[in-house]
Amino acid sequence: ISKALILEEINSGYVSTQVRKIFSTRQKFCQENIRRDVPLTYKELVTEIITKSDLASAMQKIFIDLKTNGVAHTKMNKKYLPPISLKNYDDVFSQQLLPYHSIFLFKTSKEWISCLTNSDDLILLPEQFPHIQNKGFFEKVKKVLQVSTPQTSLQYLSMTTEIPLLEIYDVVRYLVYWGKAKVIEAVFLDDVYILSPSKETQPVKTLAMRFKEECGGDITKVLNSFIEKKTLDKILEPIPEGDQDSFVEAFTWLIAHDVLIRVRKYLCTSMEKQTERDSSKT
Repeated sequence: ISKALILEEINSGYVSTQVRKIFSTRQKFCQENIRRDVPLTYKELVTEIITKSDLASAMQKIFIDLKTNGVAHTKMNKKYLPPISLKNYDDVFSQQLLPYHSIFLFKTSKEWISCLTNSDDLILLPEQFPHIQNKGFFEKVKKVLQVSTPQTSLQYLSMTTEIPLLEIYDVVRYLVYWGKAKVIEAVFLDDVYILSPSKETQPVKTLAMRFKEECGGDITKVLNSFIEKKTLDKILEPIPEGDQDSFVEAFTWLIAHDVLIRVRKYLCTSMEKQTERDSSKT
């Protein structure tokens, strides 16, 4: 949708024209509302905007089609768009969720809980989330959002919330499907993290501005802490106690965006070399 809108704006200024129509309709509506004894409702304003603006009408159609059918066939500026569909559920969860996994929230838990509370009409997929028609499911989502941190494994979440682990998995799948969270491995202080070899210099630079907006500070300063292979607790030692929480937040952001990766630990067991006498006993 974004690419189509950018192209139409470049070619004909379509988006600018439609936005001006929307603001003009809104301004006239507000002026008329002041003179009325019985004010018009916000719903009536939205209806008026959809009537006046092709863009608003197209976006409404996309929303309704996605909600009802999971796929939208629509036009943008009188040109047909390729079919727009929701993410394939099976593709999102090709990897199996495990007890040592955790979740990284793309917004604060308060923001997501507010969305759940204030939303009058959440998009749900009954065939993929049959259990969420039960109001109790959203209470479980809120409970998980309130206590979840990247340092909290799903198994520990299950223990602290008293929600069965399989139901925790359902909550995680719901959050990931709707782009609210990402599955990561739980962060532990005795783990070693390094800059991902697959991340070239340019992609990290591209992330720098986004990092500054969402975490504050300089991405380079945080990355410099991981030049040497040291455990996370050793990296945190020289950082003032008051700054450690913000550092951990920045650090988990980098993990969630695949800039930092954990160095795997492997245990190797081997048997001592046996003499002929020992081997005969074996």
